[in-house]
Amino acid sequence: MRLKFVLLLTAIFACSAIAVQAAERVGLYLEGTKHQRGGEAIAQRTANLYVYDGCTVKAYDQSKIWAHDNCKVEAYGQTTVTAKANTDIKAFDTTRVLATNSAKIDANGSVDVIADQRVNVNAHGNASIHAEDDVTVTADGNCTIFANKHCKVKASGNCIIMALGNSEVEATDYVHVKAYDNAVVKASGDVIVEKWGNAKVTTEGNARIEKKED
Repeated sequence: MRLKFVLLLTAIFACSAIAVQAAERVGLYLEGTKHQRGGEAIAQRTANLYVYDGCTVKAYDQSKIWAHDNCKVEAYGQTTVTAKANTDIKAFDTTRVLATNSAKIDANGSVDVIADQRVNVNAHGNASIHAEDDVTVTADGNCTIFANKHCKVKASGNCIIMALGNSEVEATDYVHVKAYDNAVVKASGDVIVEKWGNAKVTTEGNARIEKKED
């Protein structure tokens, strides 16, 4: 009787161990369209992967990721990431990110980001950012930024910014700003601001304004 009890306990522990190992496995996707909820995943080649419920993904090559529900994605190569609902995205190389609904983006290298609806973007290197609808952008290096519809941009380095639609820009170092349509710009360092229309510009240090006519 005691032996049977011991064997039963052993079987239960073995099943538990197998279940834990299964939960710890990482999903690997190379092609086709797949879905995963929670856990960890790797997408490579031409995989199309939809992730939910806090899934953590590393994406490579020409894979495409659709991230929802607090998921986290690290994207490399020529991947494309569509990010929604409080997702956290770290993008490198020449990846493309389409972000909305309070997603958080860290863009490095030559990443291309299109963002709207309260997305937060932290950009470095040669990243290109197209921002609308209350997006917040912090950028350095040689980033190019288009800001429209109440966006807020804080930039340094050699960034180039086009601001319109009541967007607000704080620029320093050697940033070049083109300000249109009620944009508000605060410039310092050696920033150059091209002022068009009703844009409002204040300067400090060596920053200067170039007034333009429509």
